[in-house]
Amino acid sequence: MKRCLTIAMGLMNNPQLLFLDEPTSGLDVQSVLIIKNVVRQLNKTGVTIFLTTHDIEEANVTCDRVAIIHKGKIAAIDTPERLKKTIQSVQSIKLHLAKFHKIS
Repeated sequence: MKRCLTIAMGLMNNPQLLFLDEPTSGLDVQSVLIIKNVVRQLNKTGVTIFLTTHDIEEANVTCDRVAIIHKGKIAAIDTPERLKKTIQSVQSIKLHLAKFHKIS
């Protein structure tokens, strides 16, 4: 409820720009859904929302554009779908397995 109250306080002056820092972090599922719905409705009315999150799925379903920040600088910015495709195309795992010798 504190998180919802904080968001409500930020909306009192009908802002055109709203910054939300991890608004759903640590909340129960019902509260997360309510906050996501409020964010979507605000955006539909023309409010620009900057949302910080570590949850890539939250960014994917909530945001029109996503920026990935690394060491304080924007490393990439695009739509969630394009960023996922870019990350998937450059992401790789290299694995080297040495032969295991049983010691008797």
